[in-house]
Amino acid sequence: VGVVMTGSAIAVVVVAFDTESIAKMASAFVLLTLGLVNLAVLVLRASEIRSYAPAFRSPLYPFTQLAGMAISGYLIVRLGTQALVFVAAVAAVGWAWHHLYA
Repeated sequence: VGVVMTGSAIAVVVVAFDTESIAKMASAFVLLTLGLVNLAVLVLRASEIRSYAPAFRSPLYPFTQLAGMAISGYLIVRLGTQALVFVAAVAAVGWAWHHLYA
């Protein structure tokens, strides 16, 4: 079921959008993921969970993560309106999924 749904979603995107739009949406998704990874590092470090003991400490904490989030956000904005709408849609679906099923 999951493979069929994913394949169907990809087919709809390929038919509905041109190559440049698909590339911008993919880039926006990668940048969103990188920004959220930086946010996760900030949250994990600030929460002081005892079982969270990473072997590597990122240099210049928290400035590296804040810069990573800011640069990701800036680059998403530079990709244009379509990328912003896509990121907002992904965030809305993720929020809804979390609150309805988690």
